[in-house]
Amino acid sequence: GGQCFAGLNPLLLATGPNLPGFGPYSSTNNIANTQANFTQEIRLQSSDPDARLTWIAGIFLSLDTQESIEEINDPQLPALTQYLWGEDMLTAWGEDLLANGDDYINDTVGHDRQIAGFFNATYAFTDQLKLQGGVRYAKTHFDFRNFSDGAQNFGPNGGTGKQDETPFTPTVGVTYQASDDDMFYATFAKGYRIGGANPPFPQAACQADLDALGITSVPSSFNSDRVTSYELGSKDKMLDGRLQLAGSVFYLTWNNIQQANYLSSCGFRYITNLGSATGRGFDFQADWLATDALEFNVSLGYTDAHYANDSLSGPAIGAPVIVHKGDTLPGSPWTLAIGGQYNLMVLAHDSFVRVDYEYASRNPRMTPQTDPITTQFDGGLVTDPATNLFSVRAGTTLSNFNVALFIDNLFDSHPRLDLNHQDEATLLYEATTLRPRTAGVTVTYRY
Repeated sequence: GGQCFAGLNPLLLATGPNLPGFGPYSSTNNIANTQANFTQEIRLQSSDPDARLTWIAGIFLSLDTQESIEEINDPQLPALTQYLWGEDMLTAWGEDLLANGDDYINDTVGHDRQIAGFFNATYAFTDQLKLQGGVRYAKTHFDFRNFSDGAQNFGPNGGTGKQDETPFTPTVGVTYQASDDDMFYATFAKGYRIGGANPPFPQAACQADLDALGITSVPSSFNSDRVTSYELGSKDKMLDGRLQLAGSVFYLTWNNIQQANYLSSCGFRYITNLGSATGRGFDFQADWLATDALEFNVSLGYTDAHYANDSLSGPAIGAPVIVHKGDTLPGSPWTLAIGGQYNLMVLAHDSFVRVDYEYASRNPRMTPQTDPITTQFDGGLVTDPATNLFSVRAGTTLSNFNVALFIDNLFDSHPRLDLNHQDEATLLYEATTLRPRTAGVTVTYRY
């Protein structure tokens, strides 16, 4: 198989073996996505930046329309069905091919509208101590229209859905400038991600999964998920400004998490709100100008994010567990980045050589997909391994041109990442990896 892209329309060609009676097998998958967006913001702000009280207020408006169309043209499916199962299309699938040879089409149009008012202010008690605060109130609306048909959709289907919400998000922060080289801060903030609606899919095809979950149908909509975060940090300079440090610790709670729930027997997914999670950790960054020509950069981060409780498929006692308390959220707990750059003159031209290293650790906790207690468990999935990525770059300045040679993924690391499984019946697994070793040149002209 191969892949060809033309504008917004990826074309996926799937080819198979020569099957008796009708030669090589092939199908075509067309995907088209279009989007239109209008955004406008109006602001008013105080005019004296040196006043003890400074403020900004405004109105935000966003209108967004998207359409996604996916269709599979599979004119040889009747022959393949007959060859594999000895049945015609109506018997095996419940529907024949569509008039144009499609056996799958899914067309969804969505509208996302939002209007919000916001106000932020900073009050300086002294030149060193400042209090910052803000609020944002929004009215959000999402709706969609969906149409689907074809044998792989088990016949025509479709419907509409919508979700309206009024999220309120405050923030408060305190900063203390202890000296010209040291600043400390604390912040509290709330945030949200807009909710939405689930497109319908064939109920009969997924009835076994719904029965196992103890629900009669897929929820037509899902709500916003919300985060409350707390952070303490500082920014400091040392060695006459040659060493700059920044660090923080944080704690957050994440409620009504939006997550795709997978129905393994029919291969469909829907979005629902699954329980809550907590996250805690720290980050640290250092930039050191060791000499006028040599500089180093280091950043280190740690995050422990996991589900805080069990999330069940329904209100009934003993309902199946979709997410288990202690299961981890995706991501690496430890991340590290180290870089070094040496600046020099080459034939009277400013030049540099740079080396970077990035590390992401393996996550030792189970995810809902690797936890045997949950309905999302798939015994064939494994946790992503740790990753190591090296890159080098060297460049020079020629008049108004900056020319640089680079090699990304220097040692051609290719770990197996994001392993996933289409459904419980297929032997096909899919995964991604890092981009292979890539060498190239960049040229920048400044005028």
